[in-house]
This record gives sequence, C-alpha cells and structure tokens, in this order.
Amino acid sequence: MALLHTWGQTPTEYPYLHTMVPAGGWSEWNGYWKTVVKFFIPVKVLSRMFRGKYLAGIKSGLLKGDLKFEGTTKELQSKKAFMRLLDSLYQKDWVVYTKPPFKSTTGIVMYLGNYSHRVAISNERIEQMHDDKITFGYKDYKAGGQRKWMTLDSEEFIRRFLLHVLPAGYCKIRYYGIYASRNRSVALKQCKQAMGIAVQNPDLRDYRGKRY
Repeated sequence: MALLHTWGQTPTEYPYLHTMVPAGGWSEWNGYWKTVVKFFIPVKVLSRMFRGKYLAGIKSGLLKGDLKFEGTTKELQSKKAFMRLLDSLYQKDWVVYTKPPFKSTTGIVMYLGNYSHRVAISNERIEQMHDDKITFGYKDYKAGGQRKWMTLDSEEFIRRFLLHVLPAGYCKIRYYGIYASRNRSVALKQCKQAMGIAVQNPDLRDYRGKRY
C-alpha cells in the first residue's frame, strides 16, 4: 500500500510516500507464509532502486507526453532542461526510511490516520488573522521539533494550501500485491488462513466518526 503525503510544516511542497509492505511473503506453490524476523531489505539498496524506478517513470511520462509543466516549471517542457534536472537528481542520495513492523493493526491505523484524511494545515494551528496577514504555528524539526510561528500574506498562505489539493479523481492511496483489488478477495484470505488469522468481514459502521 502506498499513501501520498505532499506537505511539510510550513506548509510548502514536500512530497513523499508512506508505503507499507508485509514483513514476509506468500508462496502460492505450497500455501506457506514466510515471515522475516531480523532482516528484510537493505535500506541503501532500496533507496537507490526507488530513485532509479521513480526517475525512469518520470522520464517515460515526459517522452509519452503525459507530463505537463506549468508556471515556474514551464521551462522543463524543454527536453534539454528536463534532462539536466534528471541528471542532477540521479547524482543525489535519496532517502528511504524503513520502520520496524507494527505490533498491532491499531498501530497501523493510527500511523496512517495522521496522513490519509488530513489536510496541509488544521484550524488549530492558525493563531491569528489580521490585516491580510495569517500567523500559524509549526514545528521546526531542524531545531529539534521546537515550536515556532510564521506569518504570511493571505495570498501566499492560500497559494501554499492549494498546492496540496489533489486533482479530481486522483487516488491518494493505492494498493498493490495481495492488497490490490483484483487479489484481495482470494490472495489476502489465503494469507490470513495460512497465518492462522481469523477471516472477518468487519462492520465499517463501527468506525464512522472515530478519530485515531
């Protein structure tokens, strides 16, 4: 499963992906689930592989005409300018942070809930609106998470907020592998049975209005 998260604290563009993968794998051949205990994927190798796959996808999108650049990025419509940017990105070290497996499904829900159904900035963080100025609080992680305040013109504040409004029909959360729609009804059920997990159909009405 992959979840797109686009904002930082201020809230400028800061896109990154939260992905969740099983700490193991399913063998359809013998109906066995292999759990990885101490080691899964070397993070540096994963970082380089993600960089390569991601940039290859962007390059393919440009060559097919699927990517459109507007505003401050309009110059990237030039293939020469785009390739210069791509070359510079290949030279950078990309960061992939891997967390240990969660101990319960509640931990998964709480973690994803921080990003899946929230917007770039909440009303609680807005401290003051006065004379076309907006002041809001944020955490400065470069200063150890220290609480600070920032004041922006209303036009700039709105511009930053709208950076994180996704296009209509865009899927913010996508599912792959055993969680993909085409596999979920069969493969996921088989995996749960192999692991001795009861297969249930939860009543989603129990989750309405709850916050995690």
